[in-house]
Amino acid sequence: MKKLLLITFPLFLTAETFIVPDDYKITKDKTIDYIYSDEYEPILPDIKAYQEEVLTQYEKDFGFKLDDKLQVGLASLNNQDANGFSTQVPFNMQVFYGSGSMFVDYFCESSWLKGLIDHETAHNFQVNPKENWLAKASHKVFGNVKMIDTPLIPLFPVPNSFENPFILEGNAVLNESRFGNGGRLYSGYALAEVVAMARAGEIRPELMYNRTLKFPYGEKNYIVGGFFQKFLMQRYG
Repeated sequence: MKKLLLITFPLFLTAETFIVPDDYKITKDKTIDYIYSDEYEPILPDIKAYQEEVLTQYEKDFGFKLDDKLQVGLASLNNQDANGFSTQVPFNMQVFYGSGSMFVDYFCESSWLKGLIDHETAHNFQVNPKENWLAKASHKVFGNVKMIDTPLIPLFPVPNSFENPFILEGNAVLNESRFGNGGRLYSGYALAEVVAMARAGEIRPELMYNRTLKFPYGEKNYIVGGFFQKFLMQRYG
């Protein structure tokens, strides 16, 4: 497993952005494995402590435990990307890029890394569950793949991976903004953007659920989606 992680981790990185070759280490804990470069070693105990805290809280909030061990990747600062991502394929995994720490004003956070842990771990919990026996059985047989095309019916071992990004990103922004670390729901610019769009009649289902070449482009999933879910929580609890 360790060799497989070391082989596949650079592939995840190259799929997202340009990188230069780096050496990575692995630290294996009971619930989480960490794949990291040397510069993260001094702060790894703090990252572990906060990640475990968030994991425990989400287990209570989402009502279940992850059925696959979480793999956390801390990419070298030589990377060009400014954010991170979460995936279930082929592992239950999240990857963080250190360059995003320069964008704390945009994210309206006191700690970029804590905000990213809050956001990406929410994605892991959103996409991980399998609520029907067919998905559970196919996951046990085929592992973490999006779809298996069989002669009878297609199988979806990770069914929530097909959920709309407006729902997924909106919920993740809601979660990133509730741990006392700030978040985009505390951003004045984000609120002004949503209010301006609402007054202009631009918040419509067809614009939210479809990819468009219209402002604010993909950001609408995060900003509008986040305030939409905040409204639902305040309205309905």
